[in-house]
Amino acid sequence: MAQQTDARSQAAVGMSDGTVALAEYAEARTRTQTERPMVRAVAEPAWVMSVRPWSETSLIAELLTSRFGRVPVVVKGARRSYSRYRGLINAFTPLRVNFAGRGEVKNLTDARWIGLPCVPEGDALLTGYYINELVLRLTVREDPMPTLFDAYGRALSAVCTLTGAELQAALRNFEILLLETLGWGQGAKKAILTQGTGLWRLENGELFPAGQHSEGVTVSHEAACAIISGTVTRTSPLKEIRQVLRSIIGYYVGPKELATRTTAAAWNDF
Repeated sequence: MAQQTDARSQAAVGMSDGTVALAEYAEARTRTQTERPMVRAVAEPAWVMSVRPWSETSLIAELLTSRFGRVPVVVKGARRSYSRYRGLINAFTPLRVNFAGRGEVKNLTDARWIGLPCVPEGDALLTGYYINELVLRLTVREDPMPTLFDAYGRALSAVCTLTGAELQAALRNFEILLLETLGWGQGAKKAILTQGTGLWRLENGELFPAGQHSEGVTVSHEAACAIISGTVTRTSPLKEIRQVLRSIIGYYVGPKELATRTTAAAWNDF
């Protein structure tokens, strides 16, 4: 079972091998160490989003932090059997970390648990990796997003504890908040004040009142209002909302499919 979980995890996040990680680290360090100011974080709350090998003994971890946004750190010696980081730097783990560096990839100097990790199990594991991949694909590094940091913790808790319509509603609200954090939906929020109860259309990743656009996918008023206001509940038209948000996220992600969706489709073939 442990081997199966590990295989799923690697398939879901598309982990690169140590050679690729080393090359990326070296390139980032060379390119930025003389151009960027020194960054130091002390006792910074963080979630571990992904982990990949850096060398035979070390790792690179992608962290989501409260004050610094998304930050990659190198964890030297973490793969050694006697390392104090061994078993600590794993996806979904809440930490309090120290790191420093000028380059894009910082050096982790300390990490401690700030609570028991909420690790999804069974089918929820892929859902957990899905929200991690959304954050990794839709955000840029070192862009502070404290609201997103807090929302991620709530979403991960929902993945670990909720099922059915309650879980679906929580996931949709997280997707909406992530999109809004990136600036999505400002025009729709203004338009909804005067739209009344008419239909909406989805075109190029945005929602518009149907009267303003004759093309695009038709979206019901109930679904559009729930998305624009970020108030999806278990009684909302969840299937329609899921499809609309999938189209919006796909537009901003680009042509490269989310790895977790590709993996989910492959599992459903069995």
